[in-house]
Amino acid sequence: MALEIRVFQRYSGKSAYVVGKTAVMSAGVTIFSAFECADRFLSPDTTLLIHERHIEKTITLQGPIKSCRQVIREELAAQETAARVEGEDFEHFVRGSGMSAEDLFERAKENCYLTAQEALDLRLIARIID
Repeated sequence: MALEIRVFQRYSGKSAYVVGKTAVMSAGVTIFSAFECADRFLSPDTTLLIHERHIEKTITLQGPIKSCRQVIREELAAQETAARVEGEDFEHFVRGSGMSAEDLFERAKENCYLTAQEALDLRLIARIID
């Protein structure tokens, strides 16, 4: 969805805004990352949850060694791609704010909860609206 929003903004010539209400969790923050800080708004009661992507997966290796190694390579490639995309989304989320990507990465390791006021203080949003 974030990519679709970016494409819309780039090629439509129209402005787009986002309003978060009560809880903007996980994937919602990814969607917020598609908007410039100046185009983001939160209700006063909003909490943002920012965390690293989680995975729970069991990999079964069975069969010839070469086939097993290929399964491992494919899973590693998928994990590297997921980490790259997450990094890009975090970079987009903080661009133009008072927060660095490094700070966001550190906070995200421990599940970062930000109130609307904290997000405003960090300039991650334009303002709090009622």
